[in-house]
Amino acid sequence: MPASGAVGRETELAEVDEFLMRLRTASCALAVEGEPGIGKTTLWHETLRRAREAGGLILSCRPAAAEAKLSFSGLSDMLAAVGSELLGRLPAPQRNALEVALLRAAPDGPTLDPRLVGTALLSLVRTLSATRVVILAVDDAQWLDGPTSSVLAFAARRLDREPVGVVFALRPNPAGLGLLRSLERERVVRVRVGPLAIDPLRRLIGERLARPLPLPLLTRIAEASGGNPFYALEVAMLLRQGDVTTDGSQLPVPEDVRALAQSRVGALPEPTRAALLLATVLAVPEIRFVDADALGPAEDVGLVRVDPRGRIEFSHPLFAAAIYSSASAAQRREAHRTAAREVVDAEERARHLALGSPRPDPKVAAELDAAAELACSRGAPDAAAELVELALLRTPLADDHNRLVRLERAAALHSDAGNAERARDLLATLLDEPAPDRLRADALRLRATLESHSESFATALQTATEALTAAGGEPSIAAAIELDIAFYLVALGDVGESLRHAEAAVGRAELPGGDPGVLADALAVVTMVGFLSGDGLSQERLDRALALEEPNRPRALFSAPRYIAGLLLVWTGRLREAVQTLEELRDERIERGVESDIPAFSLYLVWAYLWLGETERARTLAADDAAAVELLGDPGLIAVARSARALVSAQRGELEAARADAAVALEHLSKLQWWTGTVWPRWALGFAELSAGRPAEVHQALAALTETLPAMGLADPAGLVFLPDEIEALIALGELEQAEALIELLDRLGRAHDRPWATAAAGRGRGLLAAARGELDEAIALLEGALKEHDRVEMPFERGRTLLALGRVRRRRKKWARARKALREAHALFLKTASPLWADAAQSELARAGERSTDPAELTPTERRVAELAASGLTNQEVAERAFLTVKGVEANLTRAYRKLGIRSRAGLQRALRDGDEPVAPA
Repeated sequence: MPASGAVGRETELAEVDEFLMRLRTASCALAVEGEPGIGKTTLWHETLRRAREAGGLILSCRPAAAEAKLSFSGLSDMLAAVGSELLGRLPAPQRNALEVALLRAAPDGPTLDPRLVGTALLSLVRTLSATRVVILAVDDAQWLDGPTSSVLAFAARRLDREPVGVVFALRPNPAGLGLLRSLERERVVRVRVGPLAIDPLRRLIGERLARPLPLPLLTRIAEASGGNPFYALEVAMLLRQGDVTTDGSQLPVPEDVRALAQSRVGALPEPTRAALLLATVLAVPEIRFVDADALGPAEDVGLVRVDPRGRIEFSHPLFAAAIYSSASAAQRREAHRTAAREVVDAEERARHLALGSPRPDPKVAAELDAAAELACSRGAPDAAAELVELALLRTPLADDHNRLVRLERAAALHSDAGNAERARDLLATLLDEPAPDRLRADALRLRATLESHSESFATALQTATEALTAAGGEPSIAAAIELDIAFYLVALGDVGESLRHAEAAVGRAELPGGDPGVLADALAVVTMVGFLSGDGLSQERLDRALALEEPNRPRALFSAPRYIAGLLLVWTGRLREAVQTLEELRDERIERGVESDIPAFSLYLVWAYLWLGETERARTLAADDAAAVELLGDPGLIAVARSARALVSAQRGELEAARADAAVALEHLSKLQWWTGTVWPRWALGFAELSAGRPAEVHQALAALTETLPAMGLADPAGLVFLPDEIEALIALGELEQAEALIELLDRLGRAHDRPWATAAAGRGRGLLAAARGELDEAIALLEGALKEHDRVEMPFERGRTLLALGRVRRRRKKWARARKALREAHALFLKTASPLWADAAQSELARAGERSTDPAELTPTERRVAELAASGLTNQEVAERAFLTVKGVEANLTRAYRKLGIRSRAGLQRALRDGDEPVAPA
């Protein structure tokens, strides 16, 4: 039976029970939607009661309109019962962020990244849900403050199999639906609360009034209220008080809530009405702020109650909203001025001062600025941006300087909060007016950053160049802009010009008054760009950058010294060191919630893991990060993450997946004009086609790179990582002269900079070229020499490619035994590195090289592994995943195994393997 508060809601409660059942196996959300007064809150409470009775942990808040603009007021209520012991289980940066956001600790810096607060909430909820169901519940979600809404959405989007539910009660309007858009549609149970039928209304009114009403009167109430239980109860209360007649005249159901509220409070004394208005404007209305005697008459008629903590609660949120909206502008201002004198929270006080001031006031504007800094330090840039915009409205017209400063500050905060459109609008207003050079430089630099994410690097470069002119002689801002320009130029393919700007950044940062943090970044960037342009690795510069680095300084990842050090380790082939460095940095960013940096780590970690032959680790990393980055909606980040996943798919022989991801990445990169970035998806696409034995398609994918990248100034093999695949394709197509030119380039750069992987690949290319010309002995010698270069670097797959080429040439030279030896080793390496198409190729070459066992029925290692997995009950698809083969490869190996074992189907596999003393692998 439903609780009395949920009378007549059997259908809705069945949906609630379905939600609670789904919650046992996966995270999901419940949206209780309906018009004001229809009973959303009643159903919300009943949902929480049922979850609590089932052993669930409830973290809830019930925001009011007065709280809608205050930073983390909803989160503070939601986590009020979470003690320091639980917070202590979080990583230190997350614990500190949450404590600062909740005002349990003082800020330890000027700004706190809101993503770190979201990450902390996510970690906390995951910890709590390890032993029980957790419900995050918000009533009247349309009033939830922006910072709480943002971090709750951040966490909700990233929950998956955890038993965590999000329960909202909200009105059916876009503002209230924002949180729901953070979840996939199929994960949301929507309950639309409609009017009550006459029988449930009869029961509800009878319970509240403790006496039944005649059926004819109940029918009139139901018709007049439209089945809205709030209106129906109010009319019934008026009838009980004798305020209306029960004859056939029309019942007093007002057209809106304001009129209803006025009908309840109109007869109250003026001091009572003033006390009620003050209670509506306070974020946390407490009796100590309000004249208790004046409030008494409102308590007597059931309009409000004072709970044991001294908090004033309205009998329904509609009353509070209606009381405020029905007050005059002068009455509201007076209530806000009174509140400003009473509250101690700096942010709330500043808002009250602003709303209580009818005209510009520099003192009020200054208080709003200070409150914005506090909100920013708590990780609430959206709330800080609103405060600065309030300060703009309170800035005197003659105060041009502070008005422009606040325009730029509000734009920067909106950008930090992810509201790029509002940031662009504010910057346009600022840049249309004369502004001091430094302010103009900051505004233009921010505009360029926004353009690099949404328009193109060419547009961003043009704007950043304007910013550099405006920066004039201020070394720190000028140096930072030079670094931005260096990045845009590398993306656009002008490495030489990029190096000039990177060197200029170092020069500016070293001037008196320069920022050591900017200098550290400039030294790292000039080291990286110099490396790409062929100047080699300046370890001295890099070490100096690392020594000066300020790890937590806000900046773009591309200029962070430790990150650049990790990239250089990948590019120079020091792969184990690279993985350690980049994994540590990635973990730090994840702990701090900086998801926008993750794709850049993913790409280079995937690159390193694939070269190391750890394909499964690369697959997990690429899949997780590609899914996460889709939530950010940034085209450049999506392109990088899709490129990483395409590289893994190509290695694993999943050609359609590789092609699809590469196509999406190329589309985004082309729109952004990020030309050097196209190397990643084109490399993935070219390698996928090479694995499929389609040299023409390889050349089609890579030709654009071979024609343009060297001309862009890339003169280290790391920038030309795709060349070995293009060389192999050209040789297969008979384009030997073109292949030879690329081999010479790769070999020259590899030897100049001592890159063993490049010289090994060039040696393999020379061997393939000699074989194509019929010079088999020369080819064998060159390929054996390439293997010596492979000995200098841990890259098992690349070694396997050279062994495969060597085995093929030895077979052609009729050196059968030596051919089989090379091919067996190649086959083993391809299996180890989860490269099924290459393993199949090696297996085919072994057969052509006369691979025969003394027992014709003896299975090859691949056939045995496939047979064992199939005998354990796995499907062909599952066998393919375990054995790193394609489904077709599995089918071919099973066919050969059936023939050798003398069976015709899977049914006899287990017996045949057992009778032959072949071990059967467990499932």
